[in-house]
Amino acid sequence: MSDVDSSVATLDTAELGLLESLGTRHWVDAGHYLYRAGDKAYDFFIVLSGQVEILLDADGEYRLIATHGPGRFLGELNLLTGLRVFLSARVAESGDVLAVPVKTLRRIIATQPQLSDKILTTFMARRADLITSAATTTRVIGSRHSSETLQIREFLARTRLPYQWLKPRHRSAGRLYA
Repeated sequence: MSDVDSSVATLDTAELGLLESLGTRHWVDAGHYLYRAGDKAYDFFIVLSGQVEILLDADGEYRLIATHGPGRFLGELNLLTGLRVFLSARVAESGDVLAVPVKTLRRIIATQPQLSDKILTTFMARRADLITSAATTTRVIGSRHSSETLQIREFLARTRLPYQWLKPRHRSAGRLYA
């Protein structure tokens, strides 16, 4: 039975051993960013020691989404789909991380079914959490009668990008124009 609990999963000793043989160990100092929102790509990171915070940039201020410690891995579906990164990963407590290249992660997913299930289930849960809780970072302001607004909303929904739709007269819409 897997220990995947929604968007949280811890790798066991055998899984860590397999990944450690395929990745590169790095010491990272507190304050270092492993990746930032907007980056085009990043490695699959596993926290070996220390802690890493996952942050959402909401209106110019960072909001803490999660904290990952030893045995936990970072990332969500955009790691595999090639979409730009939605969140930032900042080292909160210095320690070791393991960086596994995406190409290697894809091979693991294709050849290690149990580990693949754990990683993919966690990535999907994180994306679902992101869609519901982080939707305020992308806002679409427009009338429901506007074909342009409809096209933008359809694109965002089709690509599963989190967003919030606001009518032009919504109280928050006026603050965004200021």
